[in-house]
Amino acid sequence: MNNLISDELVNDYLSVLISKLFKILPLKENNSDTLHEYLQSLQIEMFGAINVIDNVQFNRAKVLSIINIIQFFIDNDYDVVVCKREVFKCIDIIKKIEKSLG
Repeated sequence: MNNLISDELVNDYLSVLISKLFKILPLKENNSDTLHEYLQSLQIEMFGAINVIDNVQFNRAKVLSIINIIQFFIDNDYDVVVCKREVFKCIDIIKKIEKSLG
């Protein structure tokens, strides 16, 4: 199955992932009741990506950094400033993964 996932599809997925990370910001800013569930779902998706996408496996440490930040969001209280900083850190990590894939 892994051989069926092209680099183009991986890059498309990473772009979608950036959008999903951006969505955390308004959820936090609006104190949404669905933020916790959204974060859990996003984290589950990323664990799946590590196992499905060969190209992401070369960037496991970077992907795990994002998963760890999401876990922090799930487990802790934090303000909007921290949320913004960490979301943009995650987005920067994804852009580095995209660059490494070419």
